[in-house]
Amino acid sequence: MESFPRWEVGVGLGIETLNLVVELAFHAKVSSSVRIMFDIVPMFPLIPGEVVELDEETLGPAFA
Repeated sequence: MESFPRWEVGVGLGIETLNLVVELAFHAKVSSSVRIMFDIVPMFPLIPGEVVELDEETLGPAFA
């Protein structure tokens, strides 16, 4: 069994913790951006000059 100096373990744990924090922040930004896009997109008409209504039955569970 190989032993590591305490500072190496501390640095490794610090890097892993920082990695998790950055990853969580990145995913939070991406998911909020996607949520905003899904809120904005249905407001624009699909065909210029015509209003198209979207019903919940055809959108499925992803948009419910």
